Amino acid sequence: MPHPVVLIAAIALLAQTAAQNPASLPSVAPTPLPAPRPAAAPAAAVAQADGVSSRRVLVTGDSLTFEILEDKEIGLAAEPQLLRVQPDGNVIVPYLGPVAAAGKTLTQLQTEIRRRLETDFYQTATVRMSLNVRAGSLYVLGEVGSPGRREIPPDEIFTLTRAIASAGGIGKFGNERKVELRRKKPDGSVEVTIHDYKRILKERPQDDVELRHDDEIFVPSKLISF
Repeated sequence: MPHPVVLIAAIALLAQTAAQNPASLPSVAPTPLPAPRPAAAPAAAVAQADGVSSRRVLVTGDSLTFEILEDKEIGLAAEPQLLRVQPDGNVIVPYLGPVAAAGKTLTQLQTEIRRRLETDFYQTATVRMSLNVRAGSLYVLGEVGSPGRREIPPDEIFTLTRAIASAGGIGKFGNERKVELRRKKPDGSVEVTIHDYKRILKERPQDDVELRHDDEIFVPSKLISF
């Protein structure tokens, strides 16, 4: 074993040599930094409907454009395809077949289609859809100024109060507290709900109801006219 004095001298000499010539030190490879984690693949894009159409529900007769960008990029589909909401409330989607659409917003339908495509056909499916022309009509009947058929405007949410206003408002003998909304269900039955038109106008505008194709508004008569 080297004498302690010799060992100390050797260490001092080594330190002096390193200070004069750093390259003489044995090279030590730097510890590699961990590789950055790959960024998560972006969620499949779902084109958002602008303005009113993003809040409106789809109805029978609506016309939609549809495309999957991944198909377009590899030439499987050069142009967007046209889909229509069928009388049974479905749209016929490429690869998937019938998908329930009536009663959903455009964004909800896009999300459902993307989810199903990615479950069975794609790793990532970028779905783009848009609502073309709002289709549909309904009836306002009973004690209103001008009962009859009303077209659903393509550029606004058509609600119970707006439909009644378009029919000339509730007449003198109309019961504004018990306005009926009659709506056909997919099984062919009719659902009837009662709405307090007067309260909606004065106190509860948030209770106004968005109307759909084939809805029927009926304003009954008062038993006694005040």
